[in-house]
Amino acid sequence: MTRVTLVISISALCLLLLCVATGLAQETRARTDHAAAARGLSSQLRWKDAASHKEYLARRDDVTRRLLKEIDGFVTDSFQPGTATPDHVKAGLKLLLGHLDHSESYMSNAAIPVTLPKGRFLIAGVELLRGGTAIAEDAISFRAFKDAGSRFVFVTSTEDLHSSNPDNPYLAGLYAKPLSASPIVGEFWFLALAVVPPRAPPTVAMRLCAFDGESFRTVWAPKDIEAEGTRQAIELTSDGFIVNSLSDPTGAPVLSPSVATHTQYTVGPDGPKKTAEWRTQFP
Repeated sequence: MTRVTLVISISALCLLLLCVATGLAQETRARTDHAAAARGLSSQLRWKDAASHKEYLARRDDVTRRLLKEIDGFVTDSFQPGTATPDHVKAGLKLLLGHLDHSESYMSNAAIPVTLPKGRFLIAGVELLRGGTAIAEDAISFRAFKDAGSRFVFVTSTEDLHSSNPDNPYLAGLYAKPLSASPIVGEFWFLALAVVPPRAPPTVAMRLCAFDGESFRTVWAPKDIEAEGTRQAIELTSDGFIVNSLSDPTGAPVLSPSVATHTQYTVGPDGPKKTAEWRTQFP
């Protein structure tokens, strides 16, 4: 190697290192900016007395939309396709949204890599802490990002998920479970579940959602059920799932359930179809 070639090689290496360092610095600044904005917005989604509750109601929907936009920016600026694992994304979202201050059973998020004919995607399920200290009014949404090579690009999102009870529509404790197989080629189907606070045993709301690479749609939205929890409410099968609900055979409110009902569904292109049902003693 000649001296000129060596100098050129060193210069090229220095330029490469400078570009990498600049990129890392920009990424760090972007993360910091999104984190600062998210903290400010999150603080506006909490209330503690009558006066702050009135202010909260007036700004809740607008602040929620703005916070979701910050989350989208955080994902696209902080994670790169091919290197970001679901655990990395979930940990980043947990830190961004302040979930570390709450128990694992209460606050959650999801990160699911998806490969479709239209490309590779990351589906992120996010839960925003909202409301007062006694009863949660969390916002839950799924966001889709496409692998664009060097970065993720936001594609679309679901509407805020709610309970089927209009008197208490808010949810908490997001949980997502992909089906064993999609009934439509080229689509990704998954179950989204959450609890309706503050009832015990838990009231669980569930939705069966589909993503085709461009948009989400709700395939199935049954009434809320009483269950042990979100994870216990659903069992996957090779062609669908089983819903496990709790009840009191006397017809009284489910305060001390003694019967578990297991309803099996097969899932086809038109959605779930009930195929079997049986009961067992609980617990």
